[in-house]
Amino acid sequence: MKRLIITSCVYSMLSYAVIFLFSLFTVSGEGIFPNMVLSYRVMKSLQLSCIWLPAILITAFLVSYSVLFGKSPKVFNRFSKELKKLFKTVAIVAIVGTGLITLATELFLPMIEKKITYLEKSPQLYEEYVTLAKKYEEEGYYATAFQYAKAAEYIAPTSDELISLTADLSSKLDTIQVRNAIDSEGVFSDPELEFYKNVGNSSSYALLQLAREKSTEGDWLNAHYYALLAMEAAEEGSANETEAKEFAAEAWNQLSVPTRFDNATAEALFKEKKSAYFKLISGDVVEAYYDFHTLLEKNPSDVDIVHYFSVAEKAMEEQFFFLDEVPESSDLEDRQNLAFSYTNLKKGKSIFYADGLASVYGTGGRIQYIRNLHIYDFDSQGNCVQSLRVPYAKIMAQPIETLSEKQQSDLLAASVNKKSDVPLVMLKAVDRSNRGVISEPEWSRNTGDTPDTILMLPIDFKDFLLLKNISFDPTEMPLADIVRLLPKVEDFGYAQETFGLTVGFRLTTPFIFVVLCIFVATLGWNYRLLPDSHFRLSWLFVFPVLTVGVYVMLEAINYAMRLLHYGLFSLLGIFALPVAILCTLLCLILASLSFLSRKSE
Repeated sequence: MKRLIITSCVYSMLSYAVIFLFSLFTVSGEGIFPNMVLSYRVMKSLQLSCIWLPAILITAFLVSYSVLFGKSPKVFNRFSKELKKLFKTVAIVAIVGTGLITLATELFLPMIEKKITYLEKSPQLYEEYVTLAKKYEEEGYYATAFQYAKAAEYIAPTSDELISLTADLSSKLDTIQVRNAIDSEGVFSDPELEFYKNVGNSSSYALLQLAREKSTEGDWLNAHYYALLAMEAAEEGSANETEAKEFAAEAWNQLSVPTRFDNATAEALFKEKKSAYFKLISGDVVEAYYDFHTLLEKNPSDVDIVHYFSVAEKAMEEQFFFLDEVPESSDLEDRQNLAFSYTNLKKGKSIFYADGLASVYGTGGRIQYIRNLHIYDFDSQGNCVQSLRVPYAKIMAQPIETLSEKQQSDLLAASVNKKSDVPLVMLKAVDRSNRGVISEPEWSRNTGDTPDTILMLPIDFKDFLLLKNISFDPTEMPLADIVRLLPKVEDFGYAQETFGLTVGFRLTTPFIFVVLCIFVATLGWNYRLLPDSHFRLSWLFVFPVLTVGVYVMLEAINYAMRLLHYGLFSLLGIFALPVAILCTLLCLILASLSFLSRKSE
């Protein structure tokens, strides 16, 4: 056993050393950042190592068994106790070797290939990040520009261009913070603004008190606003609600009366604020936002404008998202060409297709941006009743418990777990600064319904994340994702046979490797070295050829197994998997019996 392990380890390490040196000198670093070339070559060598690991281990086992069995002084008879004890060693080696191969192919290889893809895309990503950083710097969005610069810095931290750009943006951000502190001195420490920040946690009585204070000061605009908040915070039918309604009506009447100012500039500013405020409370959120945005640019230290702009911005974010949030390049996307179907709330089918999806870093995929989204809705008869296309959309995880009772009942009827999250899709986007720049859906519908600006997909958000990783070729997907999707893959428009075929093949592959390892032990017994034979140095040159031969043999077995699984699934459907496992176990039993039937001559 000890000699077997030593021989296998030595040959494996020598093989990996050859692969590493081969990759180091033959893999081109062209197009890769200089500081990433070594990592790229190491990753490529690890990729080759994982691909060649089965052939290397089987070759090592074959050579080790030939030496081990040939040097053993014991006499073995068929199915003897000594042979069974030796078989235990063979079985342990087969299981350990199969475990290593499975880890390499199912776990490490996908991670390594993902890293290689990132290293290959890094120069392009760097150019995109720097271009976007400069673009947003020119437009005055220094915070956004700084974020892109930091993302580029992660890729190329020693770039002189980037160091200069980051320092410049950092300086501009510091200057803005200092200027804001000077412009608003004595304002942002005002108790009123502190109250603004925490107003959502205030009671109806506290809000009424503040409304009264504002009315005594003649500030009817804020008095009306606080009275409205007091109405929302008060219990239905309470005295506070009644008083808040009366106070809001009185404040509204006062606002309707023309207000005179000694200063014409102050009078004009108040009229603009009042006009924007009226739009805000009447539900014209978009116009109110842009009005307050314009006022804020002219009056950055006006506490009322600062507050109401914040209120309008939050109201906007409940209905729209901003265009500058969306990644401008497809190179920043982590998935492209995603397509699936789902059962809609009207018991028909809907088809979801997106050209690209980009996750927001650090959110665990709970916030994503979609490029070129298409959704087609079909009724239960298969007729297309409506469709939409939108250039950009934002998708977020929305807890079902936060939705209305009707929405919750609809989702429960669609068999969505009440404690789960669902994908909420925002379809309208606006520019943060420029009025009239809007991205909205184009609807084509045969129903008389009003087009929605926010859609709710009746599927679990965890399933959506799995669907994001789905591939038209399931062999490229992680095995864990395929197993989780398999029971409901047909609900999302994919053939269960295709995914079942992949699951069957990948679940039985480890058993096949165990069978091969036991078969190799039998082969090693048949071609074991004679006791008086000595190891020859020239044999070392045969090992690489033998490894290549084993690799070709494994590829042929792999191809034959795929054909066999395809045939089984074509004939038996979902019952093919247990049949395939039974066939593999039968091969394992036959291989074990074949080894146990060996004897010493």
